[in-house]
Amino acid sequence: MAAQGGGPAFSLEEEDAILHSRIYNDHRGLKRIASKFYALSTSSGTDAINDARESFITELETLKLTMSKSALICEAEARQVEDYQQERQRIDEEHGRLQGEIEQLKLALQRAQTIRAQKIEYDHIASSINSIPSRAEAQSEILALESDIDAIRNEHETQSRILLQQKTALEQVVGQLLALRQVGKDADEPAEPIAAPTPGVDLDAASTPAAPMDDDKKDGSDIEMGEVSETPKGKRRREDMEEGEATDGSSELSDPPDD
Repeated sequence: MAAQGGGPAFSLEEEDAILHSRIYNDHRGLKRIASKFYALSTSSGTDAINDARESFITELETLKLTMSKSALICEAEARQVEDYQQERQRIDEEHGRLQGEIEQLKLALQRAQTIRAQKIEYDHIASSINSIPSRAEAQSEILALESDIDAIRNEHETQSRILLQQKTALEQVVGQLLALRQVGKDADEPAEPIAAPTPGVDLDAASTPAAPMDDDKKDGSDIEMGEVSETPKGKRRREDMEEGEATDGSSELSDPPDD
């Protein structure tokens, strides 16, 4: 039991000693009264009887005082018990109030933590949004990309037209080369009898026409891009000119024989 008025708390042994002293009934007063009453009842003389009576009354008053003191102690104990009950009730109420405050503080802490987490997430989202270009910048970038795409598309169409034109021109050139080749082949064929051979001229090489070849093989071996096929006659004439022989554009093989 703690001391009233906020005093220092007693130990368990001290509390037991206090309780024992308060509930202890001293039987010595009763014994003294009994002995005084016996002395009074056995007294024979008047003086002895008066002394015994006075002594008995004194002991009786002492016992009465002791009983009054014990009654006061009991009343004090009852008040202390009542105070103890009130203090216990107050402590229970305070405990409940503090428990409610703790629960409220827990809820407030949870709300604060939630708000803090939301604020951190909001700051992260805001920084992400701020890092994104504005609508005007995005629109300008889109327009620039569309312009680049249109330019690339136009360039692609232009290149396609150029390639088509080059292909058409190449086909025309190939057709012309084939036509020239055919004309050269026709010119190599002898139209009249060949005159007597002239020294230094190989009639076999000049008069024998070239063996016909497949057009595809000739295209790969005789003619290349931008070249004109050379007949054996033209080749012979070019070799004669390189050797220093004079020519006026005619020869015995090309001119018709005299009648």
